[in-house]
Amino acid sequence: MPIRKEINDAIWLMPLRVITWYLGVGALWILFSDRFLVSLVRDPEILTRVQIIKGWLFLLVTSWLLHMLIRRGLAIISAKNQQIAASEAQYRQLFDGMQNGFTLQEVICSASGAPVDYRFLQVNHGFESMTGLSAEAALGQTVLQLLPGIEPFWIERLGQVALTGTPDRFEGKLGDLGKYFEVNAYSTEPGRFAAVFSDVTAQREAELDLQRVYCELEGMVAQRTAQYAEANAALKLEIRQRQDAEEEVSWLNNDLFRQKTELEAVNRELEAFSFSVSHDLRAPLRHISGFTRMLQQGYSQQLDATGQEYLSRIDRSCETLGRLIHELLELARISRSEMHLRKLDLSRMAREIADELQLADPAREVSFEIADGVKAVGDETLVRLVLANLLGNAYKYTGKTPRARIEFGAREDNGGQLFWVRDNGAGFDMKYADKLFAAFQRLHRSEDFEGTGVGLAIVQRIVHRHGGLIRAEAEPGKGATFLFTLG
Repeated sequence: MPIRKEINDAIWLMPLRVITWYLGVGALWILFSDRFLVSLVRDPEILTRVQIIKGWLFLLVTSWLLHMLIRRGLAIISAKNQQIAASEAQYRQLFDGMQNGFTLQEVICSASGAPVDYRFLQVNHGFESMTGLSAEAALGQTVLQLLPGIEPFWIERLGQVALTGTPDRFEGKLGDLGKYFEVNAYSTEPGRFAAVFSDVTAQREAELDLQRVYCELEGMVAQRTAQYAEANAALKLEIRQRQDAEEEVSWLNNDLFRQKTELEAVNRELEAFSFSVSHDLRAPLRHISGFTRMLQQGYSQQLDATGQEYLSRIDRSCETLGRLIHELLELARISRSEMHLRKLDLSRMAREIADELQLADPAREVSFEIADGVKAVGDETLVRLVLANLLGNAYKYTGKTPRARIEFGAREDNGGQLFWVRDNGAGFDMKYADKLFAAFQRLHRSEDFEGTGVGLAIVQRIVHRHGGLIRAEAEPGKGATFLFTLG
């Protein structure tokens, strides 16, 4: 240190100054005092006495000079020692008060001169708090004694600082302590080095955590990017498929519109044809029926039993044909009539139809179970025709059932109302269900149950005009259930 160097310089310079002064004063005294006395005193005896006195004076003067020089030197040394003590106290306060760790160490080398260990000479409180090692345990010990598992690069790098004098700054982890340290090392003298270090474990662990999170985020970003790319490709494919589907739907709509237009034209022509044919057939049919009855009334005695049977068959056939013509006209009228929608009480309507059926055949005992509060929106005339046909069919096909039962009701189905008419009559085989709503198609013989086979076709057309659907469920001998909606 500078103060200690000044004291060393003063200790070496003070004797030199004393000797210089002593030689200078002594030489001048000897040279000039002897000549002066010889020239002044002629008596040898007196001269001898005077020279003795001169010698004592010389001793007194040189003693005084030595005293002054030594006193001055001691004063300088005392002042410098006080400066050293103050400096050392300040240094110790700074050394012990450092938050960073500080160590002074000497390197231990192998026979080849390579650093293999180092010994602790000084440590501060920062060293103790950061490493958990006490100064008493560390001072005088080697690092391999304190930290047997220390990584070799610590000894190599710090040893190079001590041996080469080149300062070094680096960061590393002490595995034995499980901490990261940032180190500034410099050489204090050959074979020794001082190290100032700080604990950066929290910072490095935070950086490692951040790096780990960053890697996880990169992985998530890559995964999401791949997912987005896949989703984008799927979306593009779906868009193409939708465009193709829209084009196909547009083409189908156009084709459907064309078919609808053609079908409407054909239906109009067919309805007009049916109406015309039905209307034109009525007059010849009336003639045939009229002449047949005239023959039965006026010429029955001239005909034998076979002839009279033929006339009866002709009359019955005319009645059947008349009903068919009436049904065809009704079917044509239903397709062309204008609908007037309003809220309807189907329960009341069903009871009225049931009463009419029972009045027409009071001898039959049929149980009608009609649910209350069944309401719908539709054309009153057409909806009444639907119920009349379905309840009439149920009434007809329970004609051979001892305890006939006919039910009418409704229930919620897919947000709408599903109406049904159920009976326990003859039923039918479901394999023929596709013929059920076709005109002039019958699933029972005329001998068993009369009818024209047009009623259910009329029902289906009315239901379709209301935007609804109709279907049937049945089993031979166990009855049938007709279920329908009205839009």
